[in-house]
Amino acid sequence: MWRLRTLIRSEIVIETGEFSIPQVEFKIFDVNKQNTENGENFPPTVRYCDVYLLDTQEDIFEAFAFLYDEINNFLDRVSFTSYGRANILQILSIAPNKVVPNEEFDMALPQVDIYRKTINLNLINTKNEININFAQQRWLRLLRLGLNAYSEEEKFISYYSLLEEIA
Repeated sequence: MWRLRTLIRSEIVIETGEFSIPQVEFKIFDVNKQNTENGENFPPTVRYCDVYLLDTQEDIFEAFAFLYDEINNFLDRVSFTSYGRANILQILSIAPNKVVPNEEFDMALPQVDIYRKTINLNLINTKNEININFAQQRWLRLLRLGLNAYSEEEKFISYYSLLEEIA
């Protein structure tokens, strides 16, 4: 089983907790003094997100690609539900969920940036049990890209593309 650990940021406060969808388990938890050196410097809109791939047959690259896509799908739903920005702040690592002491294992450690606003969101509100087809997932992605865009031109392009695809 693989675990992809990320820091996620949103304009709303995502409640801590766990939920599962087929092949994947999510755990959302606080960034605090106990689990990081400068945890007190993080706003409540930043959360750790651990995503576990329950299939152990994947190699590290396939697992990363799959889990990265699942986190983005989750953030698309958060953006849609809250109509606010949500993104991956930093990818911390991908590694096996459990390792045996003194045994070698694969691990990747990429890096990236931080900050945002507050409103609470319950994980139940993201409706992860509802099946969304590929076209609808693309619509959610375009909506999130528009919400996350800083320039008016990027917002226009994302929203225009979204409306064009729906039409």
